[in-house]
Amino acid sequence: MSIEDRLRDAAHAVDEMWSDDRATRDRLARLRARYSPQVEDAGPTSPRRDAVHLIRISRRALAGTAAPSDLVKEAKRALALAHEIGSYLVEYGQPGLADAVRRAELDRLVPATLGPVTDARLRAERLSGVPDAHEALSGLLPLLAEVGTTMVGVACSTDDEGLYWHCLEIIDAADAMGDRIRMTLRNLPVTPHTSASPATQEITRTGG
Repeated sequence: MSIEDRLRDAAHAVDEMWSDDRATRDRLARLRARYSPQVEDAGPTSPRRDAVHLIRISRRALAGTAAPSDLVKEAKRALALAHEIGSYLVEYGQPGLADAVRRAELDRLVPATLGPVTDARLRAERLSGVPDAHEALSGLLPLLAEVGTTMVGVACSTDDEGLYWHCLEIIDAADAMGDRIRMTLRNLPVTPHTSASPATQEITRTGG
């Protein structure tokens, strides 16, 4: 389904969802923020986590966010995390794994999509390692799908043309990243270990 078709379908859903007045929308946003699970801060002092843990944090953060500007920020953080995991596997993964990631260009991302690097990459820079590449890459797929769905909703509910086109850019990037991940998964070598050992990763990341 094309992006235009997805936007039309989402527009109908958004129209039905927000058929009441703005006060109703605001009340729903406050309830969503209040009852969503708490997530770890993505600041520079937050602890380092492995890839699977950071993916879970990103999914909770995206689900627990209501404001359009914050949703865009979380979407870009998710893209940055996917890019960071790809770059990590190219640099530290075993040869067969690194080659599969490199062939799929999973370590590449259009810089303009992320905007200011300092904010979008805060969570990604907490990556401590990728103990299981297959689990991490498989976990990125639903995260990126949620990014696309969320950005469709934001694009359909905004009157800001700049925000609208930025959402479409993020949707394109998430779709492209998902395609690269699926290609990588198809080409992963069948071995007992799909990345560097956790001990090696920890030494690498901490500079030991």
